[in-house]
Amino acid sequence: MDQENNTRSIKQKIILPWIITILIAAWLIGMSILGAGYLVSKEIAKNGVTAAALLPSPTPAPTPVNIDVLAGVPVLGNNNAKVTVVEYADFQCPFCKEWQQLFFKN
Repeated sequence: MDQENNTRSIKQKIILPWIITILIAAWLIGMSILGAGYLVSKEIAKNGVTAAALLPSPTPAPTPVNIDVLAGVPVLGNNNAKVTVVEYADFQCPFCKEWQQLFFKN
């Protein structure tokens, strides 16, 4: 019985500091989140900024680029296609060479 009480006492001594540490950490995290929210709302109230102004502006549409295919360059597909894919490869590289041989067997 005495041994059991002693073991329980040791467990409580070990667990209690961890519980206190976790509670303090949770309190600090909560206060920092609330504090940040308070500072942001105070800044918005001071400057009169609306929430919509804080959203990022939409990105502009991409600008099309015309690529002129040089004469004598190998072309696969329609020359007047809407999309042009330019491939840069190094046939000294064994992996590039193998890929080329695998996909273009002719």
